[in-house]
Amino acid sequence: MYLDRSPEYWAGFALAFYQWYTGKTFQRIYNAVKICDIMKMYPAYHEMDLMQFVDAMDEKLAQFYTETNLKRLRQYAGLSQSDLAGLSKVPVRQIQLFEQRQRDINHTKAVTVLMLARALGCRCEDLLEV
Repeated sequence: MYLDRSPEYWAGFALAFYQWYTGKTFQRIYNAVKICDIMKMYPAYHEMDLMQFVDAMDEKLAQFYTETNLKRLRQYAGLSQSDLAGLSKVPVRQIQLFEQRQRDINHTKAVTVLMLARALGCRCEDLLEV
């Protein structure tokens, strides 16, 4: 069976794989990396292991999304780190570590995420880095 191996075909396949592999929404990916930019990756990446494409995309998203979800939501709520600590009963240092990406909020206790989410008036899922 013949398959079109054009840059468009590869970009669609690679993007679909990246979305499936990382669990990121298409909108989150598209905000950081446009389709035309993915197609420009074709000459360098189309014969490489797909995981190298995943690593390159992760790097591009990290450059675009410099703030963590926690920091973005905290600032949107107009709270300082110490204000959030007081409302949520989560230590200021722990909030700092989450916001500096020195501690992964995805791997912390669920009760900690729940307390932060309640204090910020959002869902727990909104705080996770997906």
